[in-house]
Amino acid sequence: MVIKSIGFTDKDSKIVMLFQKGDKRAFGLLYDQFAPVLFSVISRIVKDGKIAELALSKAFIQIWQNRKSYCTQKGSITVWLLQFARNAAFSLSEKGNSGDPANFHTGDKENCSPELLDLMLIYGKTPVEICQLLNISRDAFGARLKSAIQISHTKI
Repeated sequence: MVIKSIGFTDKDSKIVMLFQKGDKRAFGLLYDQFAPVLFSVISRIVKDGKIAELALSKAFIQIWQNRKSYCTQKGSITVWLLQFARNAAFSLSEKGNSGDPANFHTGDKENCSPELLDLMLIYGKTPVEICQLLNISRDAFGARLKSAIQISHTKI
């Protein structure tokens, strides 16, 4: 069984299986590995640091409570965890707190690689929607997405 996600290897699939069975040490390992990434996503939605910390705690409580619902065949653990983070952030964010993709500022189209991840992970946009929003081709989207992932690896 292969789990394809940022910073996650095949040997870590055992951690996921233990986590699903209720192993608290495995949950701690997932927390250690993913909390910084989830907090980064939450912080882009919720600008207040204390609320972002609360959203991260809420997300991990929900992750623990829903651990048995994760299915490796339906997607990566990273995407599954990010859904909880995103939902917790939006549930705690105030109205008008940059959570509306209509207010998304794309800036310079040549340098918007990190913004692609925001559009996908935070705002739930599809690649087709992103191409239309940024007025770029699918090839350009693929190149920028690869760049965005490389940039995010260097920041973590």
